[in-house]
Amino acid sequence: MYKGVTPIDIGTDALAGGINFVTKQVYSDLLDVSYEVGSFSTHRATLNTYLVKDSSFFVGFNGFYNFSENNYKMDVTNFVFGKGQEGEFNRIVGTENIRAERFHNGHQSYYAEIHTGLRDQQWADDLSYRVAYLSRYDETQHGARVTDQPAGDAHQEEFSIVQRLSYSKNELFDGLLDITYQGTLNFLNQVTNDSTADFYNWRGEVIENFRGSQNSSEVTPNPTARDIEQLATSQRLNLSFSLLP
Repeated sequence: MYKGVTPIDIGTDALAGGINFVTKQVYSDLLDVSYEVGSFSTHRATLNTYLVKDSSFFVGFNGFYNFSENNYKMDVTNFVFGKGQEGEFNRIVGTENIRAERFHNGHQSYYAEIHTGLRDQQWADDLSYRVAYLSRYDETQHGARVTDQPAGDAHQEEFSIVQRLSYSKNELFDGLLDITYQGTLNFLNQVTNDSTADFYNWRGEVIENFRGSQNSSEVTPNPTARDIEQLATSQRLNLSFSLLP
């Protein structure tokens, strides 16, 4: 834990201080599996494996999967739909106060990471490479406030691929030089879709093409169909010299 300006090898410019979390170093084979079940159709599974050969070469896998419908109930004012001659909903005929179950509030995400490397070599204390894939999908039931018109199509999704290479070697040249390097390459894709001509009520019923051919938004001020791709990289090399061994 640091108070005030943090050291340069922490790699941040937090002026008020910070906490440096040091992850656990595993030196033996490991297998950890878990599965959890919760309310509102919530499920979570994790898998962590780690294999070590001769205490130097290692390879591992970390992953998780999350899913939840988040379909809890709440008191709302609901639009009542009327049906046409063919039995489809085609108009609003009134309102009612009901206790409704959220029907478009789900979440799904998963993460997978493979890492491998060498440690305790003459030329490197640690050399490791990691590649990770993350995917997330969120349904949007409404905006910041609950309204009489819920969303039934709006959603957001995201996925990213992250690669990281790290290297460290201490006490080179008779203890005069320490080297650490970390490089990352990250590809990120974010999709936001809030553009539909349909109209939903809190019972999950829908009037299709309620707005004709004119799409509208359910959550955002204007119809939105956004697809953003980003590619970013970060490289950090620290050299620490000692004047005396």
